[in-house]
Amino acid sequence: MRMGASWLLPFDADEFWWAPGGLATKITASRADLISVPVVNFIKHRRQLRRDPRGVLAAVYRNSAKLGDFRKARFSVEAGEYAYVEAPYQRKNILRALPGLQIGPGNHTAKGVGPRRSRRDSFACFHLPLRAKEIFREKAEQSVRLQAAGLPSWHGWQSHRFARIVREELIDEEWAANSELQGCLDAVRGKVPLTRDLRLRELLSDCVNCE
Repeated sequence: MRMGASWLLPFDADEFWWAPGGLATKITASRADLISVPVVNFIKHRRQLRRDPRGVLAAVYRNSAKLGDFRKARFSVEAGEYAYVEAPYQRKNILRALPGLQIGPGNHTAKGVGPRRSRRDSFACFHLPLRAKEIFREKAEQSVRLQAAGLPSWHGWQSHRFARIVREELIDEEWAANSELQGCLDAVRGKVPLTRDLRLRELLSDCVNCE
């Protein structure tokens, strides 16, 4: 706020925020103190073995169905009910800047928010959780850092899961379950059809050097 911000939108490198007609226009027109936004997972093609800045333009599929409760995602993924990229996520927030505002880990919760809250399903946080096959090993390394920090096992459960996959040499199977080939995932429960969606590519096409 000392820099003059009216709104706060914390985001990770794998998140891309979107609203029809432009995010800034929609936010500035809002009277809410908190705007709650759904997370939409986009899925990379099977051939994306290594990270490439232009690779985001090939992420043109997302999940076709909303699956269950985000609070049960860890256990459902471990049980093979659905793949990691299908797991439901807790909604994220866009927040009006106020003195004393506290934003929780991952931008899923907040304290000190004003009374006016808005749930906007027309907005979206486009999420690209697995940018390439090679990222499995990086996520496994994150598991070691979380353990060294003494954090509970539920914190960063995804990284701990990837560490186990690397140890058990199951990267090929896990990548097949979490990447798109001919419009489908090859998940534990069989082929899972995906929905083609060009919004992420259209959002980023002017930002990525395509030469």
